[in-house]
Amino acid sequence: MFIELAEVLVCPVCRSQHDEGTLQGLVAVVGELRDRKVIGGWLGCPACEARYPIQDGAVCFHLAPPEARDRSGGGPSTTESPPGSSGPQAETALLVAALLSLHEVAGYVLLGKGLGTMAEELSRLAPASEIVALRGRGEGPVSPPSAGVTHLSDTPEESLPLRAASITAAAILGTREDAIAEAARVLKPAGRLAVLGSSPAREEAVLSLLRTAGLDPIVVDPRAIVARRV
Repeated sequence: MFIELAEVLVCPVCRSQHDEGTLQGLVAVVGELRDRKVIGGWLGCPACEARYPIQDGAVCFHLAPPEARDRSGGGPSTTESPPGSSGPQAETALLVAALLSLHEVAGYVLLGKGLGTMAEELSRLAPASEIVALRGRGEGPVSPPSAGVTHLSDTPEESLPLRAASITAAAILGTREDAIAEAARVLKPAGRLAVLGSSPAREEAVLSLLRTAGLDPIVVDPRAIVARRV
């Protein structure tokens, strides 16, 4: 985990119970640090005392029972996955980098579930950005820690542990209303969101969802719809 990312991460437990303005940030307790990347340790919430382990550079937001939480960073492994898992290829990373104009921006770039396997490739295409990739338990193994990628494991797309207006750009797979609304919430002004996996039959519905979420559609393509935060 990129150590400065702790400044924009918030506790998912407290996020469900409190207003945005009253949320406290998470505190990083570092067990191992390499080149500003936290490889092992945990994130702690000063309000509710929840702890989220950092293992192999990935943050696991699965909340363990209190008796199972300790300072060792123990918790569900983020590297186990069923054999045969696969994800988008390098060409998808090229597409996302182009649609989000990542050559022009620096900051945090969010990848929704199903897109995390291209995080390393996207990081190579956008070296000025930190890629924040959501991962489900069955999405495949987390690659070894790298300088430009942070994986957030067991994080629901409908309730992101991120502060509002903290992400420069985002890409999500699928057209769920709650996922689009959450991606819009965490986007900075003028930030771009790419929605992949839509269909011609859903195009008008997706455009309506984006406008309702405060985004202005700027690209409508068979491969993706891109909108900009107003």
